[in-house]
Amino acid sequence: MNKKPNLRVVKKPRDNIDERDAFAIIRDLVQADDGRVVLRTHLKQRMQERQISRTQIDNVLLGQHSKMIEGPFQKTNGRWNCKIRGIAAGRDLQVVVDIDIDHNGEKVIVVTAF
Repeated sequence: MNKKPNLRVVKKPRDNIDERDAFAIIRDLVQADDGRVVLRTHLKQRMQERQISRTQIDNVLLGQHSKMIEGPFQKTNGRWNCKIRGIAAGRDLQVVVDIDIDHNGEKVIVVTAF
């Protein structure tokens, strides 16, 4: 009896992401607002301490004049990390983002904001 192996289709991780790719992924996911943008507990605490709203974070990530000031670079856990700086509600903010690309598709994990 010849059994077929149980194959699972896994999306191949990207070998490289440049600034343009990172912005495109982040902006697509923020605009989709479908639960793939994850705010970590650390970020929620810092948002409260620093009086930063979710709308301000989204505005930095979506802002036409926002700049990527670090990254993107791949961390040892496979996630792509970058730091984006922009103006939201009159404040100069920086948002650190991990882009996690797994077999379920891209997921943006917002790490911190200041």
